[in-house]
Amino acid sequence: SDAPMGARRCSLAASDQGAVGETLMLRIRRALASTGLDHVAIGGGVAARTALRAALVELGCGLSLPDREYCTDNAAMIGVAVGAMADPNYPAPVISI
Repeated sequence: SDAPMGARRCSLAASDQGAVGETLMLRIRRALASTGLDHVAIGGGVAARTALRAALVELGCGLSLPDREYCTDNAAMIGVAVGAMADPNYPAPVISI
């Protein structure tokens, strides 16, 4: 039967989601502490996760989250961004981490 395999896959997926959420929250807390900033903005597919949204609210800082219907696949957003950057009039990106 495929039931045991399906259950293991579901368990693995849930564990992965939990680990990703915990790691992201750890990094967000570190970033807030090291920068002195008090606002978090997050987007992409990960921003649709209920547990992550709840953890972000618990931080007690300013929070910008898109409605779930706008939390789309990151690859699609990167594709659009790269397409826009191909325009010679597009300003050079500034990245600071």
